[in-house]
Amino acid sequence: MEAANFGHLNFLIGDTSLRVPGAQVVGQIDGVWVTFLRDERGLVEELTLVEHPDERSAVTEFMSQLRNLARLEELKALLEDDGLLRFDHVIDGDYTGGSTASSRRSMTDGDSNTLASLPNRVNQLGLGHLNFLIGDGETQRPYALVIAQGEDGWSTFVRDERGLTRVKSVRTYPDERSAVEGFLVLLDGIALVKRLRSEAAAEKDVLPVLEG
Repeated sequence: MEAANFGHLNFLIGDTSLRVPGAQVVGQIDGVWVTFLRDERGLVEELTLVEHPDERSAVTEFMSQLRNLARLEELKALLEDDGLLRFDHVIDGDYTGGSTASSRRSMTDGDSNTLASLPNRVNQLGLGHLNFLIGDGETQRPYALVIAQGEDGWSTFVRDERGLTRVKSVRTYPDERSAVEGFLVLLDGIALVKRLRSEAAAEKDVLPVLEG
């Protein structure tokens, strides 16, 4: 687990009886391999309980879940400024194509992890409605997530309410491919947080009706 950088996460391996709030669990119950998540009270969230045919399958699923948890932890840290996630700042994305020589060469290679192919990938993932700029590191659009190549190489960052770069949000990458993948992870995370918040708001609207 330490080698996979998951040691900081909340999980239990082999102990399916200990009630640790919020823990991701893998182990056996009555001889059957299972994975599940405990809620804030330490109880099993029934919808997350999955039975597996063998140990290998259970461990594979468990590791996949930990990877997702690690990803969400990273996104939470990067998107901690609530301003980025305000619904009133969600506008159409700007498909500004990459204009660098490296981007043009990539297009002929048929590589999907390039700036030139990024608009299509964003659309395919259903993320085109979010606030972002591709290849444009100059436009000061408030709250936009940006991917661009500058003098210091490839980077992603977030603009604040004035359109200025949030220093803490700047992430640098060794090449175009890793920058594109990093950008997609961040954009997907923003979409996930917005969806969860929307669902939570909808539940709050429904509760008074049900209680009435």
